Order: sequence, then structure tokens, then C-alpha cells
Amino acid sequence: MHTDERSRGQHPQWSEKEADVKRERDNLQDASQAGSFATSAPNRAAGQAHLPSWRTEPEIGPERQEQLARCLATIPDIARGIYPFKGMKLSRADVEWLLATHENGHDPRAGSDEQQQDHWRLDLRGADLRYVDLHALPLARLRGSLTREEWDVATEEQRATAAVLLTGADLSEAHLEEAELIGAHLEKASLHEAHLEHANLAEANLERAFLARTHASEADLSDAHLEKADLSEVHLQSATLRGTHLEQAYLNGAHLEKANLSGARLEKVYLSEARLEQGVLSEAHLEEGYLSGAYLQEADLSGAHLEGAYLNEAHLERTFLYKAHLEGTRLSRTQIEEARLKKAVESGEQHIGPSVADAQWGNVNLAVVEWSQVGMLGDEYEARQATHNGKRKSSMTRLGEYEVAVRATRQLAVALRAQGLDEEAARFAYRAQLLQRMVLRRQGKFGQYLFSLLLDLLAGYGYRPGRCLVAYLVVIFCFMGLYLLNAHGAGAHLNWDEALVLSVSSFHGRGFFPQYVTLGDPIARLAAAEAVLGLLIEVSFIATFTQRFFGRWGRTRVTGQTRCLPAWRGYASGGTKTGRKQE
Repeated sequence: MHTDERSRGQHPQWSEKEADVKRERDNLQDASQAGSFATSAPNRAAGQAHLPSWRTEPEIGPERQEQLARCLATIPDIARGIYPFKGMKLSRADVEWLLATHENGHDPRAGSDEQQQDHWRLDLRGADLRYVDLHALPLARLRGSLTREEWDVATEEQRATAAVLLTGADLSEAHLEEAELIGAHLEKASLHEAHLEHANLAEANLERAFLARTHASEADLSDAHLEKADLSEVHLQSATLRGTHLEQAYLNGAHLEKANLSGARLEKVYLSEARLEQGVLSEAHLEEGYLSGAYLQEADLSGAHLEGAYLNEAHLERTFLYKAHLEGTRLSRTQIEEARLKKAVESGEQHIGPSVADAQWGNVNLAVVEWSQVGMLGDEYEARQATHNGKRKSSMTRLGEYEVAVRATRQLAVALRAQGLDEEAARFAYRAQLLQRMVLRRQGKFGQYLFSLLLDLLAGYGYRPGRCLVAYLVVIFCFMGLYLLNAHGAGAHLNWDEALVLSVSSFHGRGFFPQYVTLGDPIARLAAAEAVLGLLIEVSFIATFTQRFFGRWGRTRVTGQTRCLPAWRGYASGGTKTGRKQE
């Protein structure tokens, strides 16, 4: 009967008599195998009580031992594709026996190449271990593929022949430190809490593998395939993942400090709360990736593709974002203190920038960003979309999105103005006013909406002063034409220059009428109407420009600098005061 030492520990009700019977049986088996060439020391009667914890299977029979011993004596030949266990189906019991044989000096290869034998523990190149239970086995320095030097000069056929087959194998808690597994097949394998420190898994096939809490610091996974693999809380500190395929993989809470992921394919990856401090992600593809709460302090994201990625509440302090692609990126409540955004590409063909609602810009240098390429922020773009995932948004949802877009655009305008980027700040502040008008319309405040529209038409909320001049000239010349028409109909003589002077003076409320014009004449009535319209235009002009240049700006001192903040910054997004203390 197959017994497991760990199972015995979990079932103390097993009697001592049963344990004695098993020991007696094992001793009889050892006695029957005495003198055999392949008898392993761990199964001798003297050492039976000291079996290692990973020995969970019954001892293989003498015939199988002799077969494996003959295979061990095989001299590998890469050119001819000859390996000790090529194409052989091995079981856990086989592997346990091989490990015990190696550890106790019974390996037939020991005398042939002592230096190589000291480095490689077990040569399983080309072996078939698919869906075999190998959990907790000591497989450190396993040779399951060609070395890097051999791989670089080998043909595709030679590479495939040498790769060990571990598809669906259970390697949880196994020790694979310094294992050579280049191009190995580990699809759907379980490596839960396994130890892969310094292992070489370059170009390995690990699609849908389970590597949660695996220890693989300084391992080489460059160009490996880990699509849809589960690497939750994996330890990959200082690991190499250049060009690795991690599309839709789960890396929530993963430890990737100082890891090299340059050029990695991370589309739609899950990196929530992952630790990527000082990591290298230059030119990595993170489109639509989920990095909410990720720690990216001092990471290198130069040239990285973050289009549509979720970086909400992520930490980007001192992150290097040189020429990064951030179109449509969500940066809500993100910590961006001292991030380096030099020449970051903030928009694509549609000129859509990142979503930055409630982003904390801190000391980030916004002057190096090409804001002229940004037509609208991602927050505004999202608000203007009538559907989401093919479903039509509710009116309340769209109202909330427009309010977020207003807040995001205003916050960015304030941050830009604080760094002296007045032109860019004015552009985003103007867009915030346009979005606020949409909010008024969706709230049903049509009176305020129409007044806001009038301010936009007349002066562009103070950001388009040219419109005031256009409005002024249009009113002047229109009324000049009306004066000429009415004077001709009334039989009065009025030259065009006199009509122009009359229009200008009436516009400013200082109408001068000819002696033959009485207060009841149409010309007088037109002059009164023009005076009222002129007063409205002048009031709007003064109000918008006063708010634009001398409006409600509070003074607050932050880190030794005096910055200008508008009055709305005293309120949180929910409409209540934040209680921020002014210094």
C-alpha cells in the first residue's frame, strides 16, 4: 500500500503496529535486492529510518532500476539528439530513485566527468514527465535543456529534442535552483511556492502555468511564454524578463523589484499592487494593463506603451517616462511626485491624453511634456462616449463622468499654471469651462447653461479675447446698417460715417441724436437697444477677464513656494471642504 510520510503526520490515529509492519516489509524488500548493481543506499535496512521527506513513493523494482542505470550510462550527444532519458516516460518513483542514486554516489557517470557531475545534479533532457507529481523534490541544478551557449548554436530540431516535457506536472514546492530549462515545456504546470532562484527559463513555455508565490529571484525568463499564467505574489526580484510574453497574466502583488522587463509583452496584464520599484520596463507593452496601486518608484518606463492602462492610485514617484505612450491612460489618484515625463507622448492620432483625475503631481516636471499634442484628457474622452462595452450609459453615469472630467482638467490646469506654463494652463482651463457647461445642461440648469454659452460666444470665458473684438464689430456694423435703413425710410439724411459714429456712441451708452430725431423715432429706439446690448457685452467682457486674470485665486505656500490655487480647490470632489490648512 502506498503511504506518505506527510499523510502519517496528519493522521496520528494510525497504529504503531502498522508502521512496524511496513518497516519489516521494506527491510525484507531490501534484503531481496542485496547484491544488485542498482540497489540504492536509502533503501537499505540500516538507513530505512532516515529516508528524506521527499521520498513518498515505493521503491522501484530491480528491473526498472537496471533499465534506468543503463540509461544513466548513456553519453549525451547534442548533434545526434542522444540523451539518457530521451522520449522515456518517467514516474515520480523513477525520479526519486535517480535522485537517491545521485546523492549516494551510485551514478554510473560519476567517473566520466567529475566536474560536470558536480555541477549538474540530474540530466532529464528529452524526458517525458508530463502530468507527473514532482512536488517538493530536490531538483536543483536540473538539466532539462541545452545551456545558453549550446542553444545559440543549435538547430531548432536539436533545441526541441533536448527540452524536457513537464506539461501539467506538479512542481509545487520543488527546488529547481539554477535549473537549466531553456525552451522547456511547462504548460499548465503547477510551480506553486517552488524555488527557481537563478534558474534559466528563457523561451520556456509556461502558458497558463500556476506560479503563485514562486521564488524566482534573478531567474532568466527572457522571451518565455507566460500568457494567462498565474504569478500572484511571485518573487522575481532582479529577474530577467526581456521580451517575455505575459499577456493577460496575473501578477497581482508580484515582487518585481529591479527586474528587467524591457520589451516585455504585458497587454491586459494584472499588476495590481505589484512591486516594480527600480524595475526596467523600457519599451514594454502594457496596453490596457491593470496596474492599480502598483509601486513604480524609480522605475524606467521610457518608451513604454501604456495606452488605455489603468494606473489608478499607482505610485510613480521619480519614475522615468521618457517618450512613454500615455494616451488614454488612467492616472486617477496616482502619486506622480518627481516623475520624469521628458518628451512623454501624451496623445495618439486622436490627441487623447491620459486620465488624470485626482492625480497628485507633486514635484513632477510638467514642462518637458509635449502638451500641445493633447487635444483632450482621457477623462473627457471617456465622458463623451455614449456607450461602454457595447452598453449605453445612463444619464447619471454620464453626468458623473463629466463632473470627473471637469475636475481632472481643472486640476491639470492648476498644476501647469503653478509651474509657469500659462499658455497650456489656459487651454485646459478653457476646456474645463466647456465641460462645466455640459454639466449644467445635464443637470437641467438651462438658464446658467445659456448664460455660460453667451460668455463663451462673447469672450471664450476670458480665454478667447479675439471673440470680444469680433462681437464688438459685428454689433457696431449691424446697427450702423439699421440706422441707415431707418434714416432712409424716415426721409432723414444720414451718411454712413454718421451712422457709424451714432452706432459707436450708442453702444457705449452715449448716443448723440440729430436735432430732427425725437425719442419716439425708430432710430432712438434702436440706439436704446444697442446701448442695452452694449452694456451686456461690456459687463460680460469685464467679468470674464476679471475672472481670467484677477479672479478668485487664493495664496497657499507649498514646500517653500507660493502657488496660485483657485477657490474650487478648497472643496473635494464630493462638494465638501477638504480642510486643507493654508500656511
